Amino acid sequence: MIKVVSLVAVSGGSDSMALLDMLRKESKELVVCHVNYGVRESAFRDEKIVRDYCDKYKIKLEVLKDFKYDKKEGNFENWARVIRYNFFKETYHKYGCDYLYVGHNLDDLLETYFIQLRRDSKCDFYGLKEEIFIYEMRVKRILLDYSKEELKRYCEVNEIVFGEDETNYDTSYLRNNIRHNIVLKMTRLEKDKVVEEIKKKNVVKEKEYERIHDLLNRVKKGNNIIDLRLFKEIDDKNKESVIYYLVIENVKERISISEKRLSDIIKKIQCDKPNVMLGKFKEYYLYKEYDEIVISKEEEEFSYSIENLSSDLGKFVISDKGRKLERVVVSKSLFPLKLESYKGDSKEVNRLFIEKKVPVRLRRRWPVVKDKLDRVLLVLNIEKFYNIKDLSDDKIEFYIKRKEEEIIDE
Repeated sequence: MIKVVSLVAVSGGSDSMALLDMLRKESKELVVCHVNYGVRESAFRDEKIVRDYCDKYKIKLEVLKDFKYDKKEGNFENWARVIRYNFFKETYHKYGCDYLYVGHNLDDLLETYFIQLRRDSKCDFYGLKEEIFIYEMRVKRILLDYSKEELKRYCEVNEIVFGEDETNYDTSYLRNNIRHNIVLKMTRLEKDKVVEEIKKKNVVKEKEYERIHDLLNRVKKGNNIIDLRLFKEIDDKNKESVIYYLVIENVKERISISEKRLSDIIKKIQCDKPNVMLGKFKEYYLYKEYDEIVISKEEEEFSYSIENLSSDLGKFVISDKGRKLERVVVSKSLFPLKLESYKGDSKEVNRLFIEKKVPVRLRRRWPVVKDKLDRVLLVLNIEKFYNIKDLSDDKIEFYIKRKEEEIIDE
């Protein structure tokens, strides 16, 4: 018999504590994960609630804490979500989990729907799905038929301790505003009527998806590339939907994008600029590149110091063999050198990229070699910026290659 291991995200609130208790009573193999952001006074109280429950029933517990939010990271809610789901993913794979259970309930579903309407967002689904893949995890929401009030009563009847997050009362947040001014004022009957409305809209969404997906497949050159010439032949009212589904199919995570933002993207696509970044979605970037529209993850920035010919250069390697445009010839006096991702700080290199029609997404992380005076010596595989004749007799010669490439004699 194959053992099924389930990860449960538990904050210590009534929703997630009720979820944990329900799953425990089903005799499931559980691992609990809890995140203590440390930004509110009750955070450690909630951590204790979760610890006490797991200790009582001998459930494995993983806790993430001891980090601080920096306002430079941007919106706290978005930052916290990234921190949270990266931790969930790490724990999910550590224990070989099959599911991640989260405590989203009926009120959360309705709040999400009203936010979608308020923002006039293009989305693939209204409300919340019962099952979805996030960060390569199979996420299950089994509480979508329960209101928040019903889950509180469940905890009270079953004598389960839970905490109240005081930040949930801050109505300056859109979700909290909708929760207190709309959802919590609704009767159960009113909530059920809205759920039926959502279901009908999602039937229409499913038909729209099938139609747009067929259209997207006709203009795609690959999973992440659209042929711009074919895209231009699409009826204007369908262009936004095609871009939207290109994004969500690659990001592989649910995203709502406002109609205005999609309209702005279409305007950029239709402008005369042949090479332009159209937008960022999570860690993915959307580009117009001459005759193509491309969405891809951006490589991480890198910077290595070349102290000598045995320096560790991460994904690169120094060799005594290579191609012409991998060759560096430099005076010893100009060491240490730097091998780093291009930062857009050289007019000469910028012009070179334009002349060579290098896509914007590749320019932003292109490897360049600089001397200790911060002068560009080599744009790897594109152009050298030195003249051997001008160098002194103490020059050093070597080649820089990506590790995965085969070393080839010039």
